[in-house]
Amino acid sequence: MKIHTAILIFMSVCISCSTKIDNAPEMPEWLIGTWKMTQGEVTIYESWAFESDSTRDGKSWFMADADTSIIEKMKLLRRAADLYFIADVPQNNTPVYFKAITIDKNKYVFENPEHDFPQRIIYFTPHNDTLRARIEGGSQEKNFVFTRHVPQR
Repeated sequence: MKIHTAILIFMSVCISCSTKIDNAPEMPEWLIGTWKMTQGEVTIYESWAFESDSTRDGKSWFMADADTSIIEKMKLLRRAADLYFIADVPQNNTPVYFKAITIDKNKYVFENPEHDFPQRIIYFTPHNDTLRARIEGGSQEKNFVFTRHVPQR
């Protein structure tokens, strides 16, 4: 009787562990690395790094001539069955949370309808060396196309 009870407890623990893992949203591992986009004389970079199983840290900055300016600090945060994009920009007093509403293999859509702009952030990759991002809100839309940046040594 004790063996059967132990087996049942073990099985229920295994089932609950696998359920938690199955319900956890996947992180876009293809996002990890540094991305680059050049517009005229300005180069914009976006970089993502692994922090933990549930967190990825990001930042974006631009370079014009020899000057570098941080545009935004970002974070992807997984909490239980939800995934959030957190934007920390100088224009806002506190970081802004966008909840994932679409999670596909190569496309992630985050939304916060309460925020002024953007209300939606979309990341997708048509292939490993291209990152497309779009921010939307109201009648405004901005598109960004980055390529994977490999620093020269």
